[in-house]
Amino acid sequence: MKKIKLFATLLICAFFLMLVSRSASSFYLNFQEGNKKLPTQTYVANINVSSLSKREAVEKVEDEIKKWNRSGLAFKYNSKKIKPSGNLIEFEIKKTVYSIKKSGQYPLKTRIETEKIVNQIEQATNIKLSDNKQRTEVIEECYRVASLLIDKPINLNTFLKVLNGTNNILLSKTSIHIKKNELKPLNKVIVINPNETFSFLNEFNEPDLSNEELQLLARQIYKLTISSPLSIVERNINDRLGGMEYLGFDVKIIKGKDDLKFENKTNDIFTLEVITNKGEISAQLYSSNNNYNYSYVLRNKKKITRQKIIESDPKLEQGKYEVKSEGYDGHYVEVYREIKSKDGKITKTELISKDFYAPKNNYVKHGIKKLKSQAEDLPPNVSIWGDTDNSK
Repeated sequence: MKKIKLFATLLICAFFLMLVSRSASSFYLNFQEGNKKLPTQTYVANINVSSLSKREAVEKVEDEIKKWNRSGLAFKYNSKKIKPSGNLIEFEIKKTVYSIKKSGQYPLKTRIETEKIVNQIEQATNIKLSDNKQRTEVIEECYRVASLLIDKPINLNTFLKVLNGTNNILLSKTSIHIKKNELKPLNKVIVINPNETFSFLNEFNEPDLSNEELQLLARQIYKLTISSPLSIVERNINDRLGGMEYLGFDVKIIKGKDDLKFENKTNDIFTLEVITNKGEISAQLYSSNNNYNYSYVLRNKKKITRQKIIESDPKLEQGKYEVKSEGYDGHYVEVYREIKSKDGKITKTELISKDFYAPKNNYVKHGIKKLKSQAEDLPPNVSIWGDTDNSK
């Protein structure tokens, strides 16, 4: 019996030591992993954690989440603001950070009480999210906003527009195919309520879109805007026209600097829909009012031919020419908005813009360096005409 008790005691001790050993090993490995430095150009959500240890990165992300939680996940419906109550989001910070192996932007792994959020939305708006597509889109947007810590309310009008049945009248549409360029897939629906101002950079704030891609999107949206009663607030153009197809529709977009803005001064609701698929961009503008009949027209198009400027170059052999810098032609165009009656007669014409692109001249170097005289290479008793000097 004593032997059995001793054996049982030894077995329990061995099991206990094994557990302690595993815990110590796990603690050591976890400690080692926490000390590993993250690569440069590494972001968790929108937080720069480059070159931090994983442990430091977790602490930094925790601090930023505390700040984000002050506003947290919020919604906007018409002029009403909705803030869901309760602890509805759980962030898996350590799991996100410790899984990072290379540079990039990593969304936070999150768990969201989606059904509770949907129920609160339905109560606040008195609209039943019976449409599975709309329910899915709202939930996906909740995950996107939370995982990237976006400090901006979700506009529910974007997802509820079909249910409330207001913005179903197509005002204008446009599409363009971009050669040798595949855009990130987008499917955005943006509602512009009365007295609201649309900001392109606020709505299209995806960090992986380049300035060039943003400009391609902005040009299509601008083309829709000038065929509507929306008022342009801010629009910039590039120094050089990127292509004749953009004449009159050029928009310069630089993150944090140059934006495209327009204001809805009417009493109607407008809905902008933008879809990208590989190299195709399509955009549509809808209105709650079917009395609008707008169009644009381009007038006074002019090509301003570049000049050829020749500069003398004493270092270049006489008579030779070299291109110093290539220029390009300039352009001018006037963009007008025409307002028409129901029978198609023009009742009003508005000047929207006068776009001017200055030309850049071609500069060519002209050599003026003289060659050594042929006489310098002849013997002293030979003239340049080949006669012998017999004076000696």
